[in-house]
Amino acid sequence: MVSVGLEHATEVRITGRQLGASRHAPAAARQFTRGFLADMGASTWCRQAGELMASELVTNALVHAKSAARLWISVADGIARIEVTDDGPGDPVLRDPGPEGGYGLWLTDMLAQSWGVIPAAGGPGKTVWFTISLSGSRQFASRLVS
Repeated sequence: MVSVGLEHATEVRITGRQLGASRHAPAAARQFTRGFLADMGASTWCRQAGELMASELVTNALVHAKSAARLWISVADGIARIEVTDDGPGDPVLRDPGPEGGYGLWLTDMLAQSWGVIPAAGGPGKTVWFTISLSGSRQFASRLVS
């Protein structure tokens, strides 16, 4: 699987993992993402933000799509693209977070360079993806309210 936009990159590294539909899947996504980004030389901020967003998107697959998730990470030209695919119906909706949730896409929208949704061809399911710079820093810290 080669991510859209990476076909002209000089060197592409891709890895993936099937995650079960269990409460342990978000933790496994965090560990897998953190490890691969560290191996790619990502900054501390990139590893932390990447693992947080991956975990949130895997949680969304479990809770909203009621599906196991597949996690793919591709790195090219200093940019990581992280994709979470599920088999559930419906499209994710960006909303303001509150006591009932809504933090997954909100955090992704705040932290990622870009993100989007690709519907599955010919059936239910979708892939939610985001990109983040391996050299990224706390560029969005000023948006936080204390």
